[in-house]
Amino acid sequence: MYDVVFCTAENRDLEDIIKLIYKRIEWMDERGLHQWNETNYLNIYNICYFESLIENGEMYVLKQEDEVVAAVALFESDARWKYDKHRESFYVHHLVTSTKHPGVGTILLERCEQMAIRLSKCSMRLDCQTDNDRLNALYESLGYVFVGKISEGDYSGNKREKILTDDLDMIS
Repeated sequence: MYDVVFCTAENRDLEDIIKLIYKRIEWMDERGLHQWNETNYLNIYNICYFESLIENGEMYVLKQEDEVVAAVALFESDARWKYDKHRESFYVHHLVTSTKHPGVGTILLERCEQMAIRLSKCSMRLDCQTDNDRLNALYESLGYVFVGKISEGDYSGNKREKILTDDLDMIS
């Protein structure tokens, strides 16, 4: 569908990542979705925050030619999951996609999953707004099963996990 490259984000990608977030917030406003557009997202997660993710090698991008069309942060731990069964996992955060490139979010997650498998991670974990039916259905269709709820301030989300291995020793 798209000829894209998955890679670790570089400092030169920061401006494009922030632009993607602004565009996605506008898109949410237009559709009456109540997420980043109503939670002070870019005040909480400002440019310096994303700059540090890039410096730490935790931010990844999907590029078509030289244009960033999707971005995501992958963490090796997440306090929101501290009471859940520990697994070597990647925790997906700040996933944002271009509104002009339908389907790149799925491609981005697939590339993250491939990298996770190469790095011997046994699962991918993420959360999303409880009342975003469309996004929940997408994650479900991609194999991310519901495993619990999360509440943090005004945020109420569904925790989802996708097991990446059949090796029972890795996931137990």
